[in-house]
Amino acid sequence: RSHASMTLTNTGIIQNTPKDITTYKGAAIRLNTSNFTMESGASISNLNVSTGIAMGEDCNLTVKTNANIHDISYSDSVIILTAPKEYSGTPEVYFDGTVYNCTGGQRIFAFQGNVTETGTGTPYYVKIDKNAEAYHNNTDYGIIYMQGPGTVDFYGKFHDNNSDSWAAGISLANNYAYGTKLIMHEGAEIVNNQGKDEGGVHVTHGTFEMLGGTISGNTSSSTDTGHGGGGVYVGRGGRFI
Repeated sequence: RSHASMTLTNTGIIQNTPKDITTYKGAAIRLNTSNFTMESGASISNLNVSTGIAMGEDCNLTVKTNANIHDISYSDSVIILTAPKEYSGTPEVYFDGTVYNCTGGQRIFAFQGNVTETGTGTPYYVKIDKNAEAYHNNTDYGIIYMQGPGTVDFYGKFHDNNSDSWAAGISLANNYAYGTKLIMHEGAEIVNNQGKDEGGVHVTHGTFEMLGGTISGNTSSSTDTGHGGGGVYVGRGGRFI
């Protein structure tokens, strides 16, 4: 419902949602001009869906420390944010919880800004805070996949994840050629991840700014000279600073 707010309290559980992957709306939770909060201790688990949480225009998601999202079989994303072309308020995500044992889909977090032909549109803002953790997940495009105008501040820890295609950690694929930026801060970690094409980080048409933290122990299984890079791969239009 528009302009609604919902809180999953410290004893709240969402689980065992029936499978529905026929449409994008096959999500356990769908937000549009609304807010959703997971308190510490809340849990979303054992789902078989297209998407866990789907976010649209002018909405906010807050996942607090010790809130858990786990054991989800998904086809698209565990959390997807898709901003509209027409500006109607910046959607925001604050994530300080844990996500683990999620399999079968393209990415854990998909953050997608949008633009019109003239270059205007709706950006997004995401903060992955210092207690956030992602581990033992299997994806195609990494824990974070982001494109379009938007910014992610990354303080968390992504470790021991696997990817069947791009980097198992973070992938910047700004197909719109506008604004995608991730800033990695002191204390953040991307470690011991394994991907087919790249291990830790993939950057194309976006900017990855490393102010601190650790990228270590990531591996790539690719023998393709056009890919590879156990730690960081920078492709066309990408910037790693």
